[in-house]
Parts: sequence; structure tokens; C-alpha cells
Amino acid sequence: MKREKLIPIIILLVISLIQAKIMKGQDVQTNPKQPKVKFDLAGQITLGYATITLSPNFFLTFGGPSIKFGVNKVAINIGMFPSVKCNINYDKKLDKTPLAIFTGVGAQASYHHIVAGCVCYSVKNVWYAAPVVGYKF
Repeated sequence: MKREKLIPIIILLVISLIQAKIMKGQDVQTNPKQPKVKFDLAGQITLGYATITLSPNFFLTFGGPSIKFGVNKVAINIGMFPSVKCNINYDKKLDKTPLAIFTGVGAQASYHHIVAGCVCYSVKNVWYAAPVVGYKF
């Protein structure tokens, strides 16, 4: 009686040992390679400068909805950038306040946490380009 009960257990042990040896010989890939190019969202804050209607203007630009193309640690963002315009020498006849909110369109390149690019703004149907530099989060 005891031998009849031990035979199935011994057979199961032999089969499991054979399976373990076969599985050990197979190359199981546990860490697949990450793609070098990735697409995701980005956030940054930049400061730009443009001369609009013969007066200097500074733009505090925030990373808005944009498409990010990245390769290794370099990325390019193309999209819309919400901005706050600060007019240093504003004319009360032309501007109501020295601060105004604009949405710029352009491209920005980033490396690690440094951002540089060009953002274009439309003020009274005239386009102005503002070079920007800043910090990427």
C-alpha cells in the first residue's frame, strides 16, 4: 500500500525537477530595452523679451499644452505657451495696465533642466517673436 502512494509523488518530483532544469536553460528576458525616443507632456517656466510698439516687454511663459519629442536628455517642445506680458514703459493710451495675459506659439528645446527657444505672440494682429530661456521641471 505504501509503495503505491509513493510512486505518484516520486513521478511528480521527477517531472518538476526536469521542468526546472529546462526552464533554467531558457533565456528569460526580465529587463526589456527602453525606447530611446519617447513622447510625453512637459512643464517649464521661461522668461522672454520682445520689443512691441517701440517699448520693451518681458514675457513670463509657462509650459502649456505641447508635444514633446525627446531623445536621451534632449527634448523639443512644440505648442502653446500661456504667458504674462510685463510692459516696462507702458502708455496709458495704448495699454490699460502694464500686465497682460497672452498665449504664445512656438518651439522650445531643453537639455536636463535648461530651456531655450522662441515663442511668437500676436498683439493687435501683428506677430512678435520673443527669445526665451528658463527652467524645466
